[in-house]
Amino acid sequence: MARWTGSLAGDKYPGITSVMAITSAYESEVLEARNDREAIPNKLRASPRETDQQLADQAESGLRLIDKSRLMTLMQPTPDIIDDTYRKVKAIHGRAYRWSPPDVSTSTERTSSTRMREYVRSWINEWDLRRLYPEHTPDIEIREMPIQVGEDLDLQSSDDDDVPTEHTYEGEGG
Repeated sequence: MARWTGSLAGDKYPGITSVMAITSAYESEVLEARNDREAIPNKLRASPRETDQQLADQAESGLRLIDKSRLMTLMQPTPDIIDDTYRKVKAIHGRAYRWSPPDVSTSTERTSSTRMREYVRSWINEWDLRRLYPEHTPDIEIREMPIQVGEDLDLQSSDDDDVPTEHTYEGEGG
């Protein structure tokens, strides 16, 4: 984040504008519960690699940026905004796939906690299914999926992963 927002000294990207969003649960689930505010820079500093030492400082800059940047909370969409967005997304979907999307009776419940992306995703899912399978009437079920922010150790890399390896290709072209 710090790099893309131009917050690092000597690291600027003229002409690039960054817009970033973080889920409301990020601070409590990641920065506090996992103690990533301290754990990430400390883990990087414990590495013998010079690039990790530099990343530790950059990570701290990014974390400070998160703390300072809580200037805007997105407002919940009003019924008028939802309806207007529906019409716009429907028109875009129709132009993109050269068809006339039918009105969909979205199964997304209009509540104060429903996010705009949930509405848009449900409309697009139903239009895609109706476009691809016109003989079928989709029955879409929406369920809450718990956020999982834990580390997946299977995705961890070892120091050996950074060492380039030679590849031998067989077949055409050697």
